[in-house]
Amino acid sequence: MNGVQVVQQTGETQLVFEPVLDIAGARHLYSKLDGALADAKTLVLDASRVQRIDTAALQLLAVFCRASREAGLSLRWHAASAALRDAAALLDLNETLGMPQ
Repeated sequence: MNGVQVVQQTGETQLVFEPVLDIAGARHLYSKLDGALADAKTLVLDASRVQRIDTAALQLLAVFCRASREAGLSLRWHAASAALRDAAALLDLNETLGMPQ
């Protein structure tokens, strides 16, 4: 379990997140996100299956979103589960994550 499946498609990289994102998988998640950041021009995030996310994973995701913007990459959300949206709102990370309103 590495937290995210990276799918390369024509012109974009889709990141499909697993149901549980927590500190136990943070190292693997970091590795996958870092690789996607290096290889992509357009990033599409699909967090529709996320059922549980802890603060460590949410912070890692926030840093990834910020780094992608700073690198000039296009980043958009395909879907975000209620669990992810609620956790992001609780920590006031909606803007950092670029979450749709």
